[in-house]
Amino acid sequence: MYSYLWDTTLELFPKLAYAYGRTKHGHTSETEWEKTYRIATRRYFDAYFALVLPESEVSAQEITSFVAASDSQARMEEILGEWTKQEKLKNAIESVRYRLAEVPQANLRNVFAALLTAGETASEKGAIFAGQTPEYWNVRWAIFDVLDAIPTERRVSTMKEAFLASASLKTMLNVTALI
Repeated sequence: MYSYLWDTTLELFPKLAYAYGRTKHGHTSETEWEKTYRIATRRYFDAYFALVLPESEVSAQEITSFVAASDSQARMEEILGEWTKQEKLKNAIESVRYRLAEVPQANLRNVFAALLTAGETASEKGAIFAGQTPEYWNVRWAIFDVLDAIPTERRVSTMKEAFLASASLKTMLNVTALI
């Protein structure tokens, strides 16, 4: 019985294994835990004990709906706009970044273009050195994650197509300045 409880505890709280000298978890562990909504992540830990989703969070179902909408740039922009109004964009984008592998390759251009639009309305409030990352930075990081997911030979043409159709000048300039 004790062994089962201990193994279950380590499964739920894998960082305890490090405390007892069994294993060390690197930065990739947090990424894997985030993808599976594990209690071990900083982001989900409190939610498991509160038994309710904080107002600033998005549900797994909302992220799944966003990924499913990736065949429609307009639908994705609508969802991102709603998250912005509800002040959920920052956390939503963080979750979207972990689920990009689920987006079909053919739909990555739609995600890229929708994120360009979201970048225009994302808040720039925050002080990165004070641990308050602005929404806008999260959107930028997601844009670069999408670019990384696009095959190398298609990146430039995808950017060009999206830029020609987009009115998101501020975000486009920012993205190209960082490339």
